[in-house]
Amino acid sequence: IPGVERLSGVTALAAGLRFVCALQRGGSVQCVGENRLGTLGDGTSVDREQPVAVTGLPGAAAGLSAAYQNVCA
Repeated sequence: IPGVERLSGVTALAAGLRFVCALQRGGSVQCVGENRLGTLGDGTSVDREQPVAVTGLPGAAAGLSAAYQNVCA
């Protein structure tokens, strides 16, 4: 997946179909890859080759889990 190498400060990864999300130190989440269904959590459906921050989380995430075209924090 293009852009995965740009993720930094990663404490955990979760991968689905053509996307990866990273839990970062401090509990923020960034994702990169295919986003046609809004999978990356940035409020768009634009595919990303640069990591984007997940928006709308109520606080720091403690973990990640991904499946086919979705991810939970």
